[in-house]
This record gives sequence, C-alpha cells and structure tokens, in this order.
Amino acid sequence: MWSRRLLLALSMLFPCLLRAQVQTCPAPPSLQAPAERNIFSPQQEMDLGDAIAEQSQREFHVVEDDRLNAYLQGVGDRLLRQLGVPAGLRIHIVLVDLPVANAFTAPGGRIYFSRKLALFVRSEDELAAVLAHEFGHALTRQPAADMSVRFRKTLGVTQVGGRNDIFSKWHQFLEAWRLKPSKFDAEHGEREQLIADQVALYALADAGYSPQAFIDFWDRFAETGGKTGSWFSDLFGTTKPQQKRLREARRSLALLPAACLRTSVSSEAFRQWQTAVNNYSQQAVLKESLPGLVWQRNLHPPLQNDFTQVRFSPDGRYLLAQDDSTVYVLSREPLSWLFSIDAPDAEAAQFTPDSQAVVFTTEGLRVERWSIAERRHTATQEVVAREGCIQSLLAPDGKALACLTPEFDLQLLDVVSGDRIFAKKQFFTPGFAEVFRIYVSRALGVRTPPLVALAFSPDAHYLLATHGYTAIAVDVPKRAPVSLPGHLRDLTSHYFAFIGPDRIAGVNFDHPDKSEVLSFPDGHAISRVTVGRQRIAAATHGDYLILRPLQNYPVGVMDLKTNTPLFASKEPTLDIYDAVYAHAEIDGSVSIGDLATRRPLVKARLPASRLGRTRAALLSSDLHWLAVSGRSRGAVWDLETGNRAFHVRDFHGAWFDEHDVLFADFPETDRMGKDKVERSVGLLDPVHGGESSGGKIEEEHTRQFGEFLVSTKSEKHSWPPRDSDLEVRGIRDRKLVWSTHFDHEQPGLWGSPAADRLVYSWPASSKAAREAIEVNAVLKAQLANSKEKESDWFLEVHELHSGKALGQVLVMTGKGSFKGVGVVAAGNWLAVSDASNRVLVYAFGEAQPHSRFFGHSPALAANGLLSLENEPGQVTVYDVATGEKRQELTFPGAVAVTRFCAEGRRLLAVTSTQTAYLIDVPAGQPTAARQ
Repeated sequence: MWSRRLLLALSMLFPCLLRAQVQTCPAPPSLQAPAERNIFSPQQEMDLGDAIAEQSQREFHVVEDDRLNAYLQGVGDRLLRQLGVPAGLRIHIVLVDLPVANAFTAPGGRIYFSRKLALFVRSEDELAAVLAHEFGHALTRQPAADMSVRFRKTLGVTQVGGRNDIFSKWHQFLEAWRLKPSKFDAEHGEREQLIADQVALYALADAGYSPQAFIDFWDRFAETGGKTGSWFSDLFGTTKPQQKRLREARRSLALLPAACLRTSVSSEAFRQWQTAVNNYSQQAVLKESLPGLVWQRNLHPPLQNDFTQVRFSPDGRYLLAQDDSTVYVLSREPLSWLFSIDAPDAEAAQFTPDSQAVVFTTEGLRVERWSIAERRHTATQEVVAREGCIQSLLAPDGKALACLTPEFDLQLLDVVSGDRIFAKKQFFTPGFAEVFRIYVSRALGVRTPPLVALAFSPDAHYLLATHGYTAIAVDVPKRAPVSLPGHLRDLTSHYFAFIGPDRIAGVNFDHPDKSEVLSFPDGHAISRVTVGRQRIAAATHGDYLILRPLQNYPVGVMDLKTNTPLFASKEPTLDIYDAVYAHAEIDGSVSIGDLATRRPLVKARLPASRLGRTRAALLSSDLHWLAVSGRSRGAVWDLETGNRAFHVRDFHGAWFDEHDVLFADFPETDRMGKDKVERSVGLLDPVHGGESSGGKIEEEHTRQFGEFLVSTKSEKHSWPPRDSDLEVRGIRDRKLVWSTHFDHEQPGLWGSPAADRLVYSWPASSKAAREAIEVNAVLKAQLANSKEKESDWFLEVHELHSGKALGQVLVMTGKGSFKGVGVVAAGNWLAVSDASNRVLVYAFGEAQPHSRFFGHSPALAANGLLSLENEPGQVTVYDVATGEKRQELTFPGAVAVTRFCAEGRRLLAVTSTQTAYLIDVPAGQPTAARQ
C-alpha cells in the first residue's frame, strides 16, 4: 500500500533532517499520494469536494461569520506556508455548528471544524495541532484516494472527466452505493491517521507552534490517560489505536531538537475568538440577495398555530410549550421565555429526567438534544430502522427509541449506536381495518394513527407496549423483557399512564369505575380510581391524573388522593406541578395558576411561531391572495397590503376560483370533547369577507387537488386494496369529470394541481406495475437491470382534468440508496425528491434521469424551471433541460413555501418568518423535454 511506503519514508527522513538541522526545526517533507491509487487531479478533486458539499453541507450548519472563519483560516495559513500546497489544490477551512467535538477533511481540501471542538481546545497551539493533522489528510490527498477506491468498487469507474462528469458520477454513486458497499479495514484507517500525525508535528514545529500541544490535545481528546501500550499489549492485541497514536507521536516528538519544543501559550486573541465562537447564534440572519425582487410583504398578523402541549420539567424549574412548528423553553421563576427551537416536523418534545435538556424525535427518526443551560442544540442522531417505523416513541432521556415496524414487529433501538436493544417479532396480528388505515394514511400523505399504546417510565427505565390484551414490558438497561401479571395486562389494555418510576394507572375498560393505580412491574394494587373510557396522562409532579376529555371539556384533572375530579379546562394543554398548573393559551402565551383556587398567577407572552411544514399553500391567479395552512391553523392574506383576511382551522387542500373565492378541504375534527365538526368544503371569500359551506365530503378516501376532489374506493377487502375505482369530481358541483378502474393494486397518488398533473405510484414489483412495464420496451429493459425491484418505483403521469396518460417513469433506487419521499410534475417533466437532499428529474420517454440536483422542497414549472432550497434560506432556480443555474436567491431565513406562477416567469417564496416575496425569474431559451 502507498500509505505504508509513505510512512516508512517519513520515519527514515525525519531523523536525517534532525541531524542535518540541529539548531533549526526540520522542514516538512513534500507529500504526494502515488498516482496509481488516486484517479482525481487536484482540480477534479476540488470539483468532487464541491459536489459533496452541495449535497451534504446543509447538514453541517456552516457558521456564516466572516470574523470567526478568518481567524481559523489565519492559523491554517500560517501552517500551510511551511507545508506547501500541491499545485491546483486549495485548502478551505469551514467552521460548522455540528453537535460533536470533531474535525474532518473532505476531498478538495475542505476542512470542517466544529464549534464544539473550537471550545474544547485550550490554546491556539492546540487549535493549530488539530488543523495540522487535518492538513496531513488533505495534502497527502487521502480523501480523494479513498473516494477513488469507492468509485472503482461501486461504479467500475477508473477515470473521471470535467466538473459536470464528476457531479454526475457523484450522483450515480449516491444512487448505487448500497449495491456494492465499499469498506476500508481498520488497519488502513490507522495508517492514514499516523501519516496525518507525522505531518502535524512537522508543521507545528516549523510554523513556531508547540508540538507538545498535539500530544496534550490528543491525550485529553482520546481520553487515553497518558497510556501508550507496550510491546506486551501489542503482542496480545490489547493496545487501543488511540494509545498507539499517542506512543508514535511521543516517539517522534523526542527526536525534535530542544529549540523546537516551545511552550503552548493561550493568547488574548485566541481567548476572544473562542468567546465569540461560544456566543455565536445559529439564528444569525443571512445576508439577503434577491435579484429580480418585485415586492415583499410581511404577513400580519402571522399564522398562529395551536399549542399541542405544555409541560413542566421534572425539577419544576422550567416549562416547555410546543406548537406545530416550534418548541418554546421557559423559566418558571420568573415565568419568562428563554429560547425557541425550530422543529416543524418534531414529535412531542420532553425534558430529560435530570431537567438539563430537551429531547425530541422527528417523523424521519432524527433525534435532537438541546441544552437548557447553553440554550443551544448539542446533539443529533439519525436513527436507522431498516424497515422504517409506522409508530415510534423516544425515551425521556433520548437514549432509546421504540419502533413499530410495517411488519408489526416491536423494536427498541439504541439512539447513538443504532443497535437493536430488544425485538418482539409480530408483536400483534392486525385486523383488516388497521391495515387499511395504514394504507389510507400513506396514500393521503398523513401520519398513520397510533396502533399500539406505547409509554416509557419517567426515568426511562421501562418501556410498556400494549395492543388490546397483548402486552410486553422491557427493562431498558438490562435489554430484557419483564414478566407482567395478568391483572396489570388487563388494566393497561386500552389506556394507561406511568405516574412515577414504579407506579402506573390503568383504565378498566369494562368497568371504568374500577380503574386502579398499581405498582410496576409487579402489579400490586395501590388505590382505586374512578374514571371513564378516556385517555389519561400523569401530571409532571403530584398525585394528579390528567383526563382527556372530561365531559364537555377537552381536559380535566383527577385528584388521586380523594379520587374525585378537581376541575376541567377549555384549554386542551395542561400540566401540574404540585400546587400550580400551567396551560398555553390561544393568544400565544403561557400562564401559571394556583391549583386550589384556579386563579391565574402569572402569564408570559411567547414570540410569534415560525411557519413550519404546510398542509396546503396557494397563490391566486391574479397574485392578490395567498392561502397557507399549517397542521392546526390556516390563513388567507391580502398580498397588496400583507394584511390577514382569515384565520381558520387547518385545511388540506385549496383552490381559488375566478372570483378569488377559496375552496378548501376542512377535515373532520373532534378536538378532545368539543363538538364534532364533519369534513366539508369551506368557501372563504376574501374580497367580500364572507364564509359559507360547499357541502360535506362523504367519501372517506378523498383528497383535494386544486379544483378537483379525487376519490378511491374498493368493494372488496384486500391488502393492498385491489379491484378499485378512482373518481375525479369538480369541487364546486361534485359532478363526475372522469374515472378509471384498477384491476390490480390501487396506486398511491401525488398531485400537482397548479400544473394539471396527477401521478400514480406503485412498487415496481407490484402486478400493476409489471403489466404496465411489460408493454414499454424502454422501461422493461431498465427494470431487467435492477438489482432490487422491491424498492424501485413505477410512476405514471396523467392530466388531472382529463385523465389522459402523459408518460411513465421507473425510479431505480439502488437497493434503497435513493429513498424517494416526494413527487411533483409539470409539463413533460417529473421530479422525485429523496430524504438525503437529492432530486432526480425525468423527461417522459427517457429511461434514466434527465438531470440530477442537490436540494429539497422542489417547485417545478411547465417551462422546465426547477426551484430548490439547499441550505436554509438559499434557493436556486435551475433549467432542468441543461442542468444550469438560472438564478440564485438568499432569503434572511428558511423558506417554507415556493411556488412558480405566470407560467414559470415568477416565483413566490414565503419564509419561516412569514414574509412573502415575489421574484422575477430571468428569461431563457425554451426548455421543453425531448419527445
């Protein structure tokens, strides 16, 4: 291996240089990776680095602060003057806000240095030591050599061309890496680290830094405690790699002349920089750049989402309040807002048992931890569940995640390692109604209703899962099931709640007045509770049970000591800590009251909620009105003034007619005891200020796509649904516009109503897809080459208004390397986005993607323009036919909505701060897809 030869050369060269230069520090050697292992020239390597950064840099949270980055780059430049940089390669150091203390090097000389590591080092010398080590990777071009190996193994690529070719091959690699995963052995990685350490010691000594700083840093960072191992531990393979690195570094350090052994000093400039790094706010406003801006409007009042929960911390010092897009953290004494967490896709947030942090998970199983003392994000873990989860729950300490798989297996996963702590195969056998609910929720693009009652004990020691009278408990630290007595199983068959680490309340579903509090897990009776058949939850502290609903109120409180209802509340969010209660109010405030008198004590107003994930967003054709709905609330604004015309409950579809009347699908709701509201079409007239009903929506499996209601129905009970009909009706008169029949599997539906497109989707392995592909020679040949048909998608595009078939596309996922999550269509183009910041654009009739891009939240126009957000607030408009950038926009915050209007000549964007922008898109040559 070239790295072995290079390390040998270094070890031979180092003493020679020392003997030749007794009074001066040795000059760093010129280091180059042998050409036979690296297929990239320096310029090609930089292009590869650009491609990797464009795809993944949004996950790094780049610190956009010139002063902080300039200091870091200045230390690096001082080192690089001694090392020398290969011709054509540039070294670029980037400070990032990652939740770990680390630095890493990507191809093209990109070195990412985390804020946590910047706060861990104790001097500029230690800072330089880390950079010098990373330069050892970059200047020996190890990342490019490693990527060369991966390209060979996965793609069979032995040479690359220009920038476009490199971007294309990186896309291909991402789409195929699961087919031929490439791994490097541990010995290879250790050799690369030793080489980088050698380079670091050379560079530190010659640049005037203390080489000892590298030893001190590594010993502290790797927690080796000064241990280096010995020939004896080497013989038996018990020397840890970190200890070997420390030993080799000390051995090299001993060869340096005394003149090079300078003392590490923490300068005032370093201390000021480190303080500024610590105080940096991730919410810093981006530098706005909006070429083509026509106008911007502040939407006022903003869309105010309903609160979903309010909760005390276990020690009672803090509260959290959560709505559809934001988690607010408050101090209790005094009651005041501390900081907010943008979390538009978060499940219920919770305090850790020690009250030091807030943790939550997202629908995509990303677990985040936020320090209350630091008021910042401190850790992120992406939990990988191979089959996915149709229901999940995070433990209060954020260390374990319960997952119900699509196969109805119950799994308990370690959040950090991803290891399976516990698994129960086929936890329960679902009935047809439950299976059908899963299918319908997926087809409608909504969350699957909970199928299993899941709960962790407040100390995260136990997990209890029940489905009817099937129950299992897990001792999380021991990773083992716990035996449950039959009486406890009966009482937890429907509704239950942990009311302490070792106590649980269960509802006797047959005789609610005989519900009980039991010890857990032995099931000894403690007290009787008289409740109804209702959901229950524990107060954070105190002998109280929270009931949802209580008679005609959404929430009530039961005193467990007296076994009597204490009071009921009109506000659905409620928590108790001993003698006080807290709830969130509709005006965006949180209040604390006296439990005995039910009188408010203090109230705190919260900042305006940010606009998170939207259910619907629509601009009227005359650009006068904007309608947006979040998960719980919707609004209509006058874009000439920015004033809000309506603030209503959430709607799941929207269409403005020629008179600017909004037709919207308002779902059925029964909000915790309030009067039931049936699903219906609502008419909002912002011109005249009127509201009216457009009639009920009778069909259960119906979605609104613009001016149409699209329904699917099947007379036969099967899984997945077969022998079904699809009907498209006008939303105004409900008259049938067109219909079709599916003999085999019913497809999933994706709509792009503004572009008059409806897309059917099937797994490529389904019978419906196979029959369609069989008569399409291009797709048939493509599918024959697939390595994993089960994960591939077959898509069929139709005109929404007529049902006319327009084209078919087969999305090859490379055994799940590409995980599609969204589809949009316009003109003769179809764009598929995945969960890893990638978008594939297909032209009808072509077997392979016509173009590939990095970004998310695609908006597509019929004239072939594509809008994507990559990093928060940074939107790029592309020409999909050529792949070229048409326009680059930077907004002062993340973008929640993008829509093309006026046939792709203008772009509407709405930021999370609820400001709307209208942008003129530069004219270009027509870019119709090839027919």
